[in-house]
Amino acid sequence: MAGRAVKVTGEFPLSAIAAAGEVTLHGNPGGPTSLRPESLAAAKWWANQLPTFVMPSGEKVNPDTAGSSNLSVCRTELTPEQLKRFKEELAAVIEQKIDETEWDTLSPLLGSIHRMISCAADPPSLFTRAAYRAGFRLLPFDLPKMTVMWVDPGKVEVVEAYGGIREIIYES
Repeated sequence: MAGRAVKVTGEFPLSAIAAAGEVTLHGNPGGPTSLRPESLAAAKWWANQLPTFVMPSGEKVNPDTAGSSNLSVCRTELTPEQLKRFKEELAAVIEQKIDETEWDTLSPLLGSIHRMISCAADPPSLFTRAAYRAGFRLLPFDLPKMTVMWVDPGKVEVVEAYGGIREIIYES
């Protein structure tokens, strides 16, 4: 059943999307919303890349081991609710991007270039929109640079650093 959308209303059924994490949708409160497991897996991966604290240099900091002087110049700590909301909003934005392309489970690479998500220097607008809706401003160094993700029917792959090895983060 590769590429099959999961119909949900309000809370997602955890058994259907356990690999992608728990999220709720805010985009269509009046009725059911379809999200593919590929969108959910992609959103979860990007959300997991967000640091809790970041130095102005872009270095990710563990608040448990960093000195208080280091933390005073970092971004404000993102709350669990903001991270959850970012994942939800990003899944919806990725789903919208998918809906604008060919989605053929028999030819999964058809339209792949249009479903590719690339983070070069500044985060693309789909990330900044999701962050804004989640209640925070995405900083230029919050997400890994030179990262490319392909969201295809039945598979989501990512490469960190140009020329890196493709890692499968979701496969049905």
